Amino acid sequence: MMKLAEVLFPEVYDQNEKKLNDLRYNLAGNTSDWMLCLGAGVSISVGLPSWYQLIAKINAQLLPLEFSNSCQYKETDSEESNAYIKGIEKFREALEWDEKFVKKMADAFEGKNWKIFHDINVLEAAEYVRNFIEILSGTSDEKTETPCELDNEINSTINDFIQKACSLSINITDSDIKNKTLGAVGQLMKAENVPIFSAITYNYDNLLECYLREGCGCEESKVHSFTKADELKDFGNNDGWNIYHVHGRIPVKSFKGEEMSESVILTETDYYEEERMNYSWVNIIQSYAIARENLIFIGFSGTDYNFRRIIKYVNQDRMKEHDRYIFFAVDDIVKAIFSGEDDIEVAVKKMADGKGYSYEKLMINHLIYAQTLYWKKHGLTVIWTSISELPEKINSLHKM
Repeated sequence: MMKLAEVLFPEVYDQNEKKLNDLRYNLAGNTSDWMLCLGAGVSISVGLPSWYQLIAKINAQLLPLEFSNSCQYKETDSEESNAYIKGIEKFREALEWDEKFVKKMADAFEGKNWKIFHDINVLEAAEYVRNFIEILSGTSDEKTETPCELDNEINSTINDFIQKACSLSINITDSDIKNKTLGAVGQLMKAENVPIFSAITYNYDNLLECYLREGCGCEESKVHSFTKADELKDFGNNDGWNIYHVHGRIPVKSFKGEEMSESVILTETDYYEEERMNYSWVNIIQSYAIARENLIFIGFSGTDYNFRRIIKYVNQDRMKEHDRYIFFAVDDIVKAIFSGEDDIEVAVKKMADGKGYSYEKLMINHLIYAQTLYWKKHGLTVIWTSISELPEKINSLHKM
């Protein structure tokens, strides 16, 4: 497992630790309002798929449906659609289910082919999924739904696909969970010496709520999970813990009052429609948090659209005195720099020991410095970490 000290210049590492200490002391005994903003990395830490893996797993579920339903497709005005429909029907008839084909299909169901989608904008890739589901939902002669009813059916189907793709066998009380990012976030919110009672999450799952109840011993009635369909109590009230699912909720673990949302924000169209609605629940929650709270972002990458979207609100509020910190992992930068190496961990160890790789060391620190300056101009203080060390860094915020 890579450590931050192995890749940073000593001076840069020390400055990074200073920022971590500043955050720790800003939190300690501070009565100001603090809130967490949580990205996919929090749920990924316990085995849920990344956004690209999620799209890949849903897409894998669609392929068998195309095989079985291709004979039901109607002729359309689209030459492209008609060509694909005829092509897949003939392909299905001639297909030999050999061992390699079956193995690759099985890997696809597990999301192992996610790199196929990696050079496609993830929102665009999600739009592909919705388009296919829309076609599959309109193949029967018996279908007489109105556009609204068809839209509801498509949303329901998407939710079902997401739930299947996120199926997870996990014991939320397992002692190992507290050493994951999810567990560290739960323990940070539960810590008596830290004033954090609320989190905005862009994840659909309810694992944080489950961990607060079962792993941290929080009283069930005081763990509140919100979507736009729920009655919103006083925003950010400190009588318990508040988790705001701004993109919808699809529970991984069943719990009364935490039902599946009728629809979630997943596709390109979903995002753009939400952005146009100035007074939507989603935008109100985000803008209100930015205007009122000190924020800590965890589980995002700099390329994450969710993250870049909320930064728009941070920029609008830069004249106000709020603290905004974000934890970024160096892992992707290091992997990109060492992409030609057979064993990146070995190469990093040699670099840390001064046995070559001087250019790589320079480029890693150059990119980290560039990104740190970039986000500073957007009102964020970046604290760098490695993925493996992130839970330890989070835990240090309340363990003085």
